[in-house]
Amino acid sequence: MAQGEEQPRDLEAILARHVVGAGARILDAPSGFGRRAVGLAEEGFDVTAVDENATGVEAASARIPSVIASRLRFRHVDRESLPGSEAGPFDAILSLDHPLGREAGARPAARH
Repeated sequence: MAQGEEQPRDLEAILARHVVGAGARILDAPSGFGRRAVGLAEEGFDVTAVDENATGVEAASARIPSVIASRLRFRHVDRESLPGSEAGPFDAILSLDHPLGREAGARPAARH
């Protein structure tokens, strides 16, 4: 196993414990350069990855392997609008590196 591969597999185990399996819709926010999002898409999840860093999103989008291109999309959103994706609802939301704030009146993005 290459360095960094353990995180998506660890996340897959955590998601499975919460009855979120392959094929589930995942929001990764903020996604950074997309290493976690790519790994999850490779494990069979449908991933929308959002981040406020437009350069990072552009770089991540350009290197999506064709074999997972139908299960992974990157979107640039402003910090104030995170998670910022109208692609929801999602089965799970990952906010592992920088927790998302909660705003009064925000529309729920996850089913559970």
